[in-house]
Amino acid sequence: MIQQEIRSQAFKALLALGAFFVLILVLGVLFGPWIERSTEQVFATLGLGGLILFAFVNDSFVSPIPPDVILVLISQSELRDRWVFPIFLIGLASTSAGGVGWWLGKKLQGTRLPKMLFGKKLQEGEEFARKYGALGVAIGALTPVPYSLTTWTAGMLRTPLRAVLLASLLRIPRFFLYYLVLTGALNFGEVLRGFFDSW
Repeated sequence: MIQQEIRSQAFKALLALGAFFVLILVLGVLFGPWIERSTEQVFATLGLGGLILFAFVNDSFVSPIPPDVILVLISQSELRDRWVFPIFLIGLASTSAGGVGWWLGKKLQGTRLPKMLFGKKLQEGEEFARKYGALGVAIGALTPVPYSLTTWTAGMLRTPLRAVLLASLLRIPRFFLYYLVLTGALNFGEVLRGFFDSW
């Protein structure tokens, strides 16, 4: 049963990665120059420290903005030629956020706040965390399952912090993978845009 669930989550992750590639490709073709100008302005305002803080806060709490926006900003900034260390720092911030999410879940268990933040997803997250424990956090770290939901529920269910942090380390390779997919899509989009412009 667990292997079937892991396969299901891996399939969803591959679908999400494919959808991410297509979305970035379409946006790159349609709005490439605008995205480049906008991301340069945002990066000039926030800098790398602001992006790291955004990743930390975004993955500690519930946010409607996916953390992958940071990857777009890095790919269009002055960091694009030396992206490895910034992506590593973003992944590390996200991993640390897993510990904060665990602590918040542990401290706020029994209050109304988790239900207000996560709504109906909280019950699903609790069932998921009960079923998989730290493995659930690992799945959340790599797949479209909301990461903060898995770390909060792990804290609420008293999953050992060490196991949660070890599983959360998977955020680092996840950000590397998504960055490579993103830049591949943007580069391909640039080639397509040049092709269409030449017509």
